[in-house]
Amino acid sequence: MAIGFITFEDEEQLKSSSEALQGKQIGNKTLEVADVNPRSFEKKSNSNVPSSGTLGDDTNDDNLVVDGSESKKRSSREVVTPLAHLSYADQLEQKKYSLMQLLKKLPRNARKACPNGVPVPEWILKSREIGGLPCNLEGIIESPIVNGYRNKCEFSIGYSMEGKATVGFSLGNFREGVTAVEEPVDCPNISTIACKYAAIFQEFLQHTDLPVWNRFKNCGFWRQLTVREGRSNGNVVDGETFDGIAEVMLIVQ
Repeated sequence: MAIGFITFEDEEQLKSSSEALQGKQIGNKTLEVADVNPRSFEKKSNSNVPSSGTLGDDTNDDNLVVDGSESKKRSSREVVTPLAHLSYADQLEQKKYSLMQLLKKLPRNARKACPNGVPVPEWILKSREIGGLPCNLEGIIESPIVNGYRNKCEFSIGYSMEGKATVGFSLGNFREGVTAVEEPVDCPNISTIACKYAAIFQEFLQHTDLPVWNRFKNCGFWRQLTVREGRSNGNVVDGETFDGIAEVMLIVQ
């Protein structure tokens, strides 16, 4: 079965073309015309838009958060570092537990995949002796750098909940209709210099005539800012003087 999509300029053209195409024979195939079912994010984009903020002529509602009720409860810190409210020791424990649950699925799924009559691999049999794990899990090695450790950061460019061109992080999933972007405020994994370049570029966006990328319509100009730091011997970067940074690479898309 082959599927094609046709866009019409107006309702009259849609109606006349549908009548002409419906049931038409092409070779041994019969054409069937039907309306396209909107995708999930398109349904949401037509239902709700943020009530706060003033939209300028260059700001399209489609660029904003669609389901504002959920996104207002989350910040960029909560999206990027969801475990930041825990101590570092508790974060490692939670990550270890999540990893253990994931590893336990491997022997179970592998056992189910073994065809009848084929001996079960020894590592699957031994998994029962170590709590269902396929191997011993020693734990997670602590990082010597806890804050500002990311030397490469990809910032999204979009509109905030207030309709302002913003450089930061998306507050939700695009498939859920959420496209609002918030500045990287209080994100412990992002370096000071990366946040500084994001702020500088955001200020530039307030004065450019080129539009921010519209994810619903796939049009626009400014889409992403990547900041990559070259650190000297992996040293911790001083947040005030930026000592320890050998070079910084900026990529704008």
